[in-house]
Amino acid sequence: MIFFVRTAFGLILQSTIYFISFAIVSQYWVYHQELLSGIKKATPMLTITNIYYLCFISLTPFATSWLNDSFLSRDSAIAYSVVIILVNFTQSLMFREVANLAEKNFTEVTAHDREEIRSAQVMLGVSIIYLGFAYFLPKYLLIVIIMGLLLRTTVTQIARLINRVPRIHHKLPR
Repeated sequence: MIFFVRTAFGLILQSTIYFISFAIVSQYWVYHQELLSGIKKATPMLTITNIYYLCFISLTPFATSWLNDSFLSRDSAIAYSVVIILVNFTQSLMFREVANLAEKNFTEVTAHDREEIRSAQVMLGVSIIYLGFAYFLPKYLLIVIIMGLLLRTTVTQIARLINRVPRIHHKLPR
């Protein structure tokens, strides 16, 4: 019976970690799609930043696996947090580059785009909080990550409602 309980608990923990990782990657994918949907021609800086973003986001499953296999050890939790910080940092850089591209093309940065830039900066700050939890309280990292996901989604949706920001922004000229 104890073996069954341990196995079930392990399966539940593995599934939870997987779905949290999936939710994180999915959320990044949605924001990435929204960010690049209006770009007709990328700058070299945007292309390079996008490649780094892809590199760091592709490390998420590796970091998730390590986190799972080590049962939230301090080292794996710190590594996971660093990966998320790097993803959020490059995402923030991409949002800034898109805003700079809009200004160079004399296109207004929409309220939606400003909200996305702000959201990326907030998540960079939140990911630094992840690092603190990873170091001091690694066993609680998943709870904090879930709260971060909910925070970003909730704050973004509330800001969009308050500011009446449409989900689709204007296309940038070629």
